[in-house]
Amino acid sequence: MPPSSPRPSPPTAIAFDFAGTLTTTERRRPDGALVRRVLARLGSGTDPEVAASFDTSMWRYYSESLPDSLERLVRATATRHGIHLPPMETLLDEIWRECGDHPVDPEAADAVRAQQAAGRITLLASNTCRPPGHRRATLAAADLDCMRVVCSSDVTVAAAKPFDRFYQEVIAVAGVPANEIVFVGDRLDKDVIGPSNAGMRAVLVDSRRPSTAVPEHLVDGTFVISRLTQLAEVIG
Repeated sequence: MPPSSPRPSPPTAIAFDFAGTLTTTERRRPDGALVRRVLARLGSGTDPEVAASFDTSMWRYYSESLPDSLERLVRATATRHGIHLPPMETLLDEIWRECGDHPVDPEAADAVRAQQAAGRITLLASNTCRPPGHRRATLAAADLDCMRVVCSSDVTVAAAKPFDRFYQEVIAVAGVPANEIVFVGDRLDKDVIGPSNAGMRAVLVDSRRPSTAVPEHLVDGTFVISRLTQLAEVIG
């Protein structure tokens, strides 16, 4: 039999992806109907075509996950339909408040707190269009406000996974060498390959695997788990 891989040293910090990793399967994203309601409430009359235009174009902007992604989509939609917009800061805040955020899974939150109890630094490393304050409020509601937060929508970051600038910000906020950080997420490109290229270790959460499947160890050192509750098994 070939020798087993040596167990890596325990990490100093854990960086967690958000959607698909810490959350339930429920998603809360702004759609055209929501935006139209908020515009009407703020005194900007619209026709039904506004909602359709917003929905058709939403992923073009939303997937960028940058500080001004939603603003540019709203402005482009308003220009197309000749809408006079209310003050943008008020409009965006109302949209995000009405939209809400993806709910945090209680078991995932317990897994994060277990790492905190073990003395490790925990970070949120999230692509999002939401202002960081909204995501911090979501963490606080789940009793995870001790997490350090790196969001692509933060103007001091203004970069999304899988770009290296995002991972360098994670390393800087963690305040420890890259090889002492484990990056945990559900996307190979954004949560495994990108962090690995930046010098971090990675754990892939693959919810398509049976929940009873034992963790697997890839040849590059990446662990694959079925659910976040298995994290302690693979990092000690």
